[in-house]
Amino acid sequence: MYTLVSAMGKALGGGQDWSAIDLGDMSFAAVIQNYAVVYAVLANPFLAAPVSLNLNDILATITDQQQTFNAYLAAMGDAALPTSDTIPTLTPAYARYQDAFQAGYAIEPISPIASLTSPLPTTEKTDLFMTRESTSYSDFIQSCMVSVNGFFHLIDTDRENGIWVIDGMKSVIHAKKIKVGIVDFEDLGTLTYVPITPEMIYKQIDTENLGNRAYLNLGVDLTGYTVMVVIGGYLHVLDAKTVSLVGIRSLMINFNNLPLFDRYYESGRFIDLSMLPLSKWPDNPHAFTVAEMISDAYIEAYLAMSQSFVVLIDNTQLWTELVGVEAPRWPGAYISYVEPVWPLMTGSGKIAEYWPVPEDRQWSLRVEDNLKDNYLYRTVDAKGETGLTDSRNPMHAAGVSPAYFLQIGCDIDFNS
Repeated sequence: MYTLVSAMGKALGGGQDWSAIDLGDMSFAAVIQNYAVVYAVLANPFLAAPVSLNLNDILATITDQQQTFNAYLAAMGDAALPTSDTIPTLTPAYARYQDAFQAGYAIEPISPIASLTSPLPTTEKTDLFMTRESTSYSDFIQSCMVSVNGFFHLIDTDRENGIWVIDGMKSVIHAKKIKVGIVDFEDLGTLTYVPITPEMIYKQIDTENLGNRAYLNLGVDLTGYTVMVVIGGYLHVLDAKTVSLVGIRSLMINFNNLPLFDRYYESGRFIDLSMLPLSKWPDNPHAFTVAEMISDAYIEAYLAMSQSFVVLIDNTQLWTELVGVEAPRWPGAYISYVEPVWPLMTGSGKIAEYWPVPEDRQWSLRVEDNLKDNYLYRTVDAKGETGLTDSRNPMHAAGVSPAYFLQIGCDIDFNS
């Protein structure tokens, strides 16, 4: 006969939702009403070690939902249950952030088709090359994402000599500065990078604009993965309003829920957007035609950038949470009252590469470019306008952006 040792449940809804629960006297009705998944750890005198039971595997057989779990086990007697030898444990883990220079990486410009020492002009060395002694580059590319001046870039490696940050040096030259951050997912799972190609992009309805919804057929089975999408350097993870799965190989990006105009102006200072098909206005180089911005050609080019790609992580139990930090009245810093180990988001979703400085019972997070512009077009239905400019509110042109730690975590470990 089975006896209950412990139990853990994943609450309905999002957030940090795995927790230990008192399952024994809980009815099946309460389980169904409150939890998406419940695992019970069971002991049996005929088994050498405890086993686990996913209650979803038995709910279809339950005829009395008011029955408690302990009563159910007693009624089952010596009957076998669909248990597993894998015992899940509550083990909180997070994606962790570190400044690449603070972490000891050497970073140099490099050509994507030549060696580091090739005598080429800097303009032809479009990538950044990251190296560090005693570092496994195979592990790095399976664990890490890299941001340059706030925007994630596709990375590659030969697994022996270093890490190539694609178009990283091009971004450095464009922005006239270099800040490099690393987000490490090692404690959460293994990453697989999937570059976006034009052949992946499609519509479900021929008459619909990609500027509303764009579909990607990645050509790989997404079962068993959490799908993260980087769009123009901005990371979307478990963002159901913007990215959703529509098949075992396909996802949909809802551009209606993405601040496309704000991101164009924000990112244009840090990454090269010259490949995007926007007509130049002769009297205002910072203006654009709205119809062009949401056109199929623009979205296709936007998704083809080296700062647009998909990252798969082999863990379906992730959650995300935004945790605010204190913004002083002056730019260039934030204050955290907890140890800063997570990536920091500002503006329209860009990453703020920060250098933490411990102070008395707090940390100062030294950052750059943390002002957020107040564009005049936000006061109208921007998509209904013919054209937009970067004109700002003359009474309050910009302010220090709110900032949030992006916690990407997992509370449960199935490898025990």
